[in-house]
Amino acid sequence: MSIFPNRELTEAALKLISWSLEDLKLPEGSPTSRGRVIRTSLGPVAPEIIRQQATLFRMVSVVESYLDALSRELLSTAIPQHFPMLEPLLEDFDSGTTATWARRIQAYARYHSIDIKKQTAWPKLEAAIDVRNSIAHGLGRLTATQAAKKRAVETRLKAIEVSIVDRELRYSSQTIDLVRSACSDFIRSVDTQVPIAGMT
Repeated sequence: MSIFPNRELTEAALKLISWSLEDLKLPEGSPTSRGRVIRTSLGPVAPEIIRQQATLFRMVSVVESYLDALSRELLSTAIPQHFPMLEPLLEDFDSGTTATWARRIQAYARYHSIDIKKQTAWPKLEAAIDVRNSIAHGLGRLTATQAAKKRAVETRLKAIEVSIVDRELRYSSQTIDLVRSACSDFIRSVDTQVPIAGMT
């Protein structure tokens, strides 16, 4: 078995995994973390970029988890009886309504009478979802699906001050604050539209 990878792309992927952990451990503003950017065939690497991506990814994930848990809670409250078939039905409901944002939006409209796209901060959250998808599936670069709709994605990203340069997403100094506000405002907006627990 060969110790060294056969392809440069494989080597880049292995280095990115190793550097990700090292970069997260570096204190912000340390001499090692400032200004260092390494470009690989899978995109740029810098401690600051790694931290930004991790933070943006986490904030959007919190919104997703909130919506999924809230939907399950609302459904469980609406069906208070406990019978053997209920748990598998709820599991099927979860897997069928949380796989994508399109399904999540459809489920909220159908089961909870909440229009996700009319919530406060939706345009900024939608842009943050684009960023999250680019991080998850393209390491911070446009995915093939996003590149095919580049003009629409680019327009949405302006809401959180993100630009695209050669398929690579570039964040402004305000991007993280804009996404944080959008995620918080969106959650508060949804919360105002659901019944208070124990009240009908």
